[in-house]
Amino acid sequence: RLTAAARELNAVSPLAVLGRGYAIAQDEQGQVIRRAEDTQPGQKLKLKLGEGRLSVEVKRRLKSGG
Repeated sequence: RLTAAARELNAVSPLAVLGRGYAIAQDEQGQVIRRAEDTQPGQKLKLKLGEGRLSVEVKRRLKSGG
């Protein structure tokens, strides 16, 4: 049972999610960005990837699905 529980926890682990190609976007104060509309053109963000981090700047916000 312990092995099954560990497997389930790993499946939803933030690190496992990042490893599947997702990223976590944060503003310069470290706050997680959840919606594109919470950003402004020119704003600098940090992206945490499965392997490594990036410093990026918002050029423009795109409509959902685009």
